[in-house]
Amino acid sequence: MAGVNDPVRAPANPWLSTVVAAMVWASGSDCGGVACDGCPCCADASSNHAPSVSASAPAPAPHAPVPDVCHPNPEPVPPGKGVNLGVAAYPPETCMRDAAMFTWQVPTLDPRGYRMGYALSSAEAAASREAHRSYATERGARWVSKNQWSWSPDPACHDPWQCVYEALALRNRDLVQPMTDRIRERALSAHLTTTQAAALVLRFVQTIPYERFVDAAEPFGIRPPALVARQKGGDCDSKALLGLLLLQGLGIDSVLIVSAAHAHAMLGIAVPSAGRSFTYRGRKYAYGECASDTAPLGYLEPEFLRPNDWQVVEIASPASAR
Repeated sequence: MAGVNDPVRAPANPWLSTVVAAMVWASGSDCGGVACDGCPCCADASSNHAPSVSASAPAPAPHAPVPDVCHPNPEPVPPGKGVNLGVAAYPPETCMRDAAMFTWQVPTLDPRGYRMGYALSSAEAAASREAHRSYATERGARWVSKNQWSWSPDPACHDPWQCVYEALALRNRDLVQPMTDRIRERALSAHLTTTQAAALVLRFVQTIPYERFVDAAEPFGIRPPALVARQKGGDCDSKALLGLLLLQGLGIDSVLIVSAAHAHAMLGIAVPSAGRSFTYRGRKYAYGECASDTAPLGYLEPEFLRPNDWQVVEIASPASAR
């Protein structure tokens, strides 16, 4: 992975050695809290044991990506001003005329303005959605009430949410990789440091509107990362998981952290920052708030430290899952 003060480079293997996902918090979470009836996480909450690494979720079965075809298929220009990163499409041949368009500002970069599009074929969007629903059905997931879900985790899952996030990451990683590629191209051409590249990703994720899921429409109260971008909406952990995959693709060490007390999730990014940070396994991570559209890297609302119960839950790496 890139060093914290080094320019971003095109890594031989862009994937990190560890993928990290958020841990569940108590009933009432904005980000998919789980009901205490029948779920082991609530029973574990008082045990004070450290979360364990879960068994890997099974890798999705290989399939031939299905594009939406249209002729001609010119790449549209994202509207607005700023550096044009182009339209990221999956599969590459998919029709780009209905791409979701984004514009955002990064105050710490010069120039400050950026724009990018994302086109995901309807077939791939449906497949991602169906994989998420199938996993929920397989685990007997049911919506209990607002922000509360109950299900039967795989016995190999030491934390029930580890496997949920791992399955989403595995199924969506390739789908969001074209966005990572566009951001990497800019980072390389502009000789951005990892801190600057992290800010570019964080501000992009922040520009996606916050959307709270309060019913059974999104299994586990989470929207798959690729659909967060395609549908331009997601809640805190849905947006944070998208950010994690993008940062991971750039080789920037990042984690997802959650707080039960504050019913919130955000990123931790291992880059130098003038703001707040926390230490995990001997390394400092700057807070990365994804739900806000203005929070700079390293910003954390003071009340989010009272109490300071932020936790990291590890899941298997993509490399070991393949």
